[in-house]
Amino acid sequence: MNGLPTQIVVFLLAEQEYALPVADVHEVIPYEPPTRVPVRDERVLGVINFRGQIVPVYDISAQFGITAAPVPTRVVLINSADRRLGLAVTQVADVLSVNEEMLAEMPAALNVQTQIVRVGERLIVLLSPAELFA
Repeated sequence: MNGLPTQIVVFLLAEQEYALPVADVHEVIPYEPPTRVPVRDERVLGVINFRGQIVPVYDISAQFGITAAPVPTRVVLINSADRRLGLAVTQVADVLSVNEEMLAEMPAALNVQTQIVRVGERLIVLLSPAELFA
């Protein structure tokens, strides 16, 4: 399937649907306000203690032009390179099976590596942890 995941986890940031490959998702946990720490990356909300491991929690909504900060209810814990990260999301909506016919490439003029998954009339932005945290 040319690198396309067979399953994706769909989540919402405000009203927009995004997804990550299931293989990159470690777990989904309820959102608890993270402990604030001094960091240079404005996306970092703070850190949480996940089973004895300190995990940074990110708000990536501004990266996608979402100006009204969505109220998070879940943290999607992902594996990115050799580290674990948390994404604060409005809600986790679905786990979907994906095939090649559902995949659409972004127009080259947009100059982004993101892909789109078409599910009926829905357009779901398929994210890559490597791209998000490069």
